[in-house]
Amino acid sequence: MSPGETFVSILTDMFFRVPTLRLAEGHARGDGATFMYEFAWRTPVAELACACHALELPFVFDNLAQRGALELTGPNPPQALADEMHAAWIAFATHGDPGWQPFDLISRAVMSFNQPVSALLTDPRGDERALWDHTI
Repeated sequence: MSPGETFVSILTDMFFRVPTLRLAEGHARGDGATFMYEFAWRTPVAELACACHALELPFVFDNLAQRGALELTGPNPPQALADEMHAAWIAFATHGDPGWQPFDLISRAVMSFNQPVSALLTDPRGDERALWDHTI
């Protein structure tokens, strides 16, 4: 990675990923089920060119054609990914289970929504997470 990409990765961990993991870890210690996901699809929009903050929203709500969505997704976003993600959110809202293994302190299961294939990951970027275990 370039120095700039490394810096952005550190900031992303510090402000988003690690605090979210700490919250999930605390919730997983209780009686409730904790379901984690990451949106890994990379937009083709040149100024963004990554899986940036808020990119998942048109997929969650299955409104890829909505005004403003194309600025994030670019032309021809994958409808199959929107179908998959929207269905998971509806299942969670309806039944409390999006359809994948809950996060726990052992497996640290995280659903990664991506194209062409979404997958349940075990402790994604665990080596990076371990670096933060003694700092945050």
